[in-house]
Amino acid sequence: MTFYGNMATTATRLITKYGRQVTIKRYTPSVAGATGVVTKGAATLTSTAWVVVLPSTKGTIEAFDNRLENGSLAGKDLRFLKVAAESVSFEPRPHDEVTMDSATWLVFGCTPINPAGTALVYGVGMVKL
Repeated sequence: MTFYGNMATTATRLITKYGRQVTIKRYTPSVAGATGVVTKGAATLTSTAWVVVLPSTKGTIEAFDNRLENGSLAGKDLRFLKVAAESVSFEPRPHDEVTMDSATWLVFGCTPINPAGTALVYGVGMVKL
């Protein structure tokens, strides 16, 4: 195993020990032919992931490309996840949904820690729907 592979395994071990499991889903948009209205279609990818849940701060939110625009996220219930990359079958991306504590959260950004092409951890920002 490579140096970074060992780091990914260690990250997964620690997040599994101190974290919790959540479900991440990706939906395929469905477009109504006549009206052109886009709705959430069927879930195309689903994965259970090991994560550590952190409260979001202005700094963690602004780390993503879509910064706080006109206070649009001000007053919202926000969380930040550290996701063990080995525990999830796909890299989270904006508009994916996370199920946690009987609530649904919308992913608005994902920052991979990916040295030399080996995914270790994903930093995921999300807002409660």
